[in-house]
Amino acid sequence: GWLPNLVVVKSSYRYGMAVATALDAMELPGFAGCIAGDDTVMCALHAGADVEMLLNRINKVVNQ
Repeated sequence: GWLPNLVVVKSSYRYGMAVATALDAMELPGFAGCIAGDDTVMCALHAGADVEMLLNRINKVVNQ
């Protein structure tokens, strides 16, 4: 079956939705999607996704 990897991204207060929107818009390979709170985003990655590449790309977005 399909079992995703989960990544939690912390952001500044009130920026969770902006980070989630940016990540969804990037259309990264292996990225299933995300949900956001005020300062936290949970990202679901497809099984077999290149997690290291995705984490590097996510870090670039969050640390801008």
